[in-house]
Amino acid sequence: MKSIQVTGKRLKKQNKEVTSYISSIFWDRRLLKQVLRINTAHTLALYEAGEISEKDAKSIVNFLKSFTIEDEVDEDIHYLIERSAIKKLGIDVAGQMNLGKSRNDQVATAIRMELRETILSVVEELLKLQSFILSLSEKYKRNLIPAYTHLQRAQPVLISYHFIAYFDSISRSVERLFSLYSRVNLSPMGSAALAGTTIAINRMKVAELLSFDGIIRNGIDAVSSRDFVLDSISCIITVALDLSRFAEEIVLWSSSEFDFIELPDETTATSSIMPQKKNPVVAEIIRARSIVPLSSLVSSFSIMKALPYSYNLDLQEVSPNLWVAFDTVRDAVNMVSRIVSSLSFKVEAIEKKISHDYTCASFIAEYLSTSKKVRFRVSHAIVGEIVRSSIKKKIKFGDAIRTLLPVISKKYSGKKVLLSEKEIEKLLNPMEALRMIKTEGGSNPDDIDRELKIREEILERDMGSLNSARLRLREGLEKLEKEASKFGCS
Repeated sequence: MKSIQVTGKRLKKQNKEVTSYISSIFWDRRLLKQVLRINTAHTLALYEAGEISEKDAKSIVNFLKSFTIEDEVDEDIHYLIERSAIKKLGIDVAGQMNLGKSRNDQVATAIRMELRETILSVVEELLKLQSFILSLSEKYKRNLIPAYTHLQRAQPVLISYHFIAYFDSISRSVERLFSLYSRVNLSPMGSAALAGTTIAINRMKVAELLSFDGIIRNGIDAVSSRDFVLDSISCIITVALDLSRFAEEIVLWSSSEFDFIELPDETTATSSIMPQKKNPVVAEIIRARSIVPLSSLVSSFSIMKALPYSYNLDLQEVSPNLWVAFDTVRDAVNMVSRIVSSLSFKVEAIEKKISHDYTCASFIAEYLSTSKKVRFRVSHAIVGEIVRSSIKKKIKFGDAIRTLLPVISKKYSGKKVLLSEKEIEKLLNPMEALRMIKTEGGSNPDDIDRELKIREEILERDMGSLNSARLRLREGLEKLEKEASKFGCS
């Protein structure tokens, strides 16, 4: 039989330079195992539909089982596999491989298969990070740190309380990724180019063999929509944002101006000229690379915004943005875990810094309102003027309260307000002041064990969800291998 190219005879053979320009083979290498699985499942579907013989099915499945990619230029991985199959098996056998399917539904399926595994790998890294966060929180369960608003000291909180904030934010990202996973895990296979196929492919069976939860019913939507990519990058941007904010705090806290933490040596570097330096370089790179997913999203939206339905090769340029965004963030999560797992707080230095500052001022204002029956806006003004006088006269906050409260309270409320020495000491003691917090979810030291327990349960739940998702994937692919083994494959 005369040699036939997989691209047919409509056009002359493509120039190698053009093929190289439009080729996606570099990025397709990532999809190889998924494309081989898709071809295997499709071959089984063709056999069940009576379109190929058992002998041909066996030859094709065995070829797919042993296929390895070669360093040659081709338009994409799909053509490369089919071309290699024809070369090895002949056109009479391999010429049926693409019956009832298109590169359009195949590439959309391969992206979804690879993406769902990538999503779960990011979830796994996030759960590891949360585990390290809980360990750090347990270690510094009742140690203090000043919390900030406008990068000004605001109120004292527990270190554990601060890190629970990170934990909770990451938990929402995990929830979004699980929700995303359910939208990604639908099969386009059987849509062919866009309208379906005249071959009686059992779409649900193919989806089951490829571990999908269902199918995308409309063929045009299945092959040409990439909203799941935009959705995915949007989700990962939120993770990158959290990591960037964490990295910024690490940079600040490790500076001599803050001097809150000691970073592990492996995440820092010294200067090429200043031998005393310990620069937080890993945190700085995390902060810098957090913009990568956003640039990926802008690029992807820009490619998609004016594309008509159905498939256009422009879509090929969207996928690299997806992989770059996810790989960048997954690596960053791993680096943050390295920092958190070895981070140490200078607790004595921190407590010394806040022992005579003004971070308990809001507690004092509330105490005057609740215990001394001063209207809160009035008590706010009283404490504010005491703070200003303390700074102006360069006297400690406690001494300013003792000497100025009776006078200033008389000025604003019309009555002299007095605090006992015991009350003053309690209000100026950050740990005792925190124990006055009554609202659920506040930074009360007496509640921290319960709060950590809640997060441990959340982590355990999400680990269970991750394991269940991976089990379902594994079971489906094991079924594919079992079906393929009937044709002589192990």
